[in-house]
Amino acid sequence: MDEDSSGTSYEVESSAKKAMAADRLAELALIDPKRAKRILANRQSAARSKERKTRYTGELEKKVQTLQNEATTLSAQITVLQRDSNGLTSENKELKLKLQAMEQQAHLRDGTILANRQSAARSKERKTRYTGELEKKVLTLQNEATALSAQITVLHSDQEVVEKKATNICCPSLCFSSDEDEDEDEDDDDDEESSK
Repeated sequence: MDEDSSGTSYEVESSAKKAMAADRLAELALIDPKRAKRILANRQSAARSKERKTRYTGELEKKVQTLQNEATTLSAQITVLQRDSNGLTSENKELKLKLQAMEQQAHLRDGTILANRQSAARSKERKTRYTGELEKKVLTLQNEATALSAQITVLHSDQEVVEKKATNICCPSLCFSSDEDEDEDEDDDDDEESSK
């Protein structure tokens, strides 16, 4: 309840400052129209900048969400491929055992030794080739997932920078005071030039 009241009082103070600033700007327009015009232009520029930053932040959030979805999909694909690779490794072991058994039987039958060895070699070559292809696919997907993770990290970092800049732009009382300081500095420079 205290937070609500403090938030409300802050909003009231902020709107009062804006109203005061508008009154002061109207008075300043009568006294120094160039300075009033410059302050108004600065406020409009800050508002446009804030809108651009908000839009850019929204686009970054969409990109982050898209990349996170892609990373999730790729992670699922990697899991499936790793499971397939494990299954092929197990199958390869079984085939090696079968190959050894076939070789032992082939030694007992001189007439079929050569045929059995050729068949086993072809089978082994097919399995090795298929396993190699699967390992390449798994490695490619892992590299893609790593690259996507790096992009997500960069986008998070960019989003934090944008949010900090947007926060600095969002405080009109601070912008107004800094604009006044700049205007006072410029007025001092104008006075010095006129005195020369």
